[in-house]
Amino acid sequence: MIRQLLSFCRKGEQKREPVKIDELLEESSQLLRSSIPRNIKIRSNIADNIPPISGDATQIQQVILNLCTNAAHAMEKNGGTLTIELHEIPSLPTPDNHEQDGSVNDTESTQTFSALHSGSANKYVQLIIRDTGCGIEPAIKDKIFDPYFTTKDIDKGTGMGLSIVQGIVKSHDGHISVSSTQGRGTRFKILFPAVSDSRNQEIATPLRSLHGNEQILIVDDEPMLVEMFCEALEHFGYRVTSCTNPLRALSRFKESPWKFDLVMTDMSMPDISGDRLMEELLLIRPDIPIIVCSGFNAALEREELINKGAKEVLDKPFDIETLGLTIRQVLENNGSYLSEEKKCS
Repeated sequence: MIRQLLSFCRKGEQKREPVKIDELLEESSQLLRSSIPRNIKIRSNIADNIPPISGDATQIQQVILNLCTNAAHAMEKNGGTLTIELHEIPSLPTPDNHEQDGSVNDTESTQTFSALHSGSANKYVQLIIRDTGCGIEPAIKDKIFDPYFTTKDIDKGTGMGLSIVQGIVKSHDGHISVSSTQGRGTRFKILFPAVSDSRNQEIATPLRSLHGNEQILIVDDEPMLVEMFCEALEHFGYRVTSCTNPLRALSRFKESPWKFDLVMTDMSMPDISGDRLMEELLLIRPDIPIIVCSGFNAALEREELINKGAKEVLDKPFDIETLGLTIRQVLENNGSYLSEEKKCS
């Protein structure tokens, strides 16, 4: 688990290239409109001609979706407005520990960021995500970026979201700050250095190949991993059914074998192993695409698992992009056949 989170946030593994945040926001807004409650309005204020930043498009989109989802959670009871703003600013703003609305800003870290970049001639891209929700209690505001800190119920959050967001922003030479007023809402402000000259560089756009709308069954006995997989795949547009008990997963598959377009299962689980579960699923429906995730000797197991019927084997730890691309590839390789079978069922 820890190795997987570290692999996702590790700076050295990023694909650094010019990224158009305005295009990422457009695609993210489409995903959000289909997933957040209807009593929450989304308003966008995106300036024209926003310069690109240097970074990893998939990770930047993860930041956007995570912050917007958190904002939606803060407003799900009474509704409200989610506002997304994107502007180019010519210089760093002067930090002020009190906003006009009376909220308290993250002054110390803003001053540190300003000092580090004071000699830079670069312009900056400023992303603001604000909500009109319940706000953050002053007593916990300094803890919200701590790993595993969460105010959500135990079955609704891992507490890793904002910690991962902060890690991604910092690894992109950026800065994130928060201001909040209880009962009025919260604002997250992110600053990224703009790419000064990208005329001859390829611009990274959202990886549309990560997205789909198929039904996926996820089987893993680690609840925290299951939740992370579900959140990521639902952001990509998939419909996800999850089970932490492989025998329960087998039972659900028997009830509706044609409901699912793909199954992803862990290899090492109690009661029944991933390869044994795969064999049982294939007896019920021989054409179901199955991805097996393994944390031990995956290279040695790969050939054996493929021979048993797995379409792909993922070696843990893997990042969200690898997961999304693998699922998309497996589905597309089986898509036409599955579609015809479903039409006949």
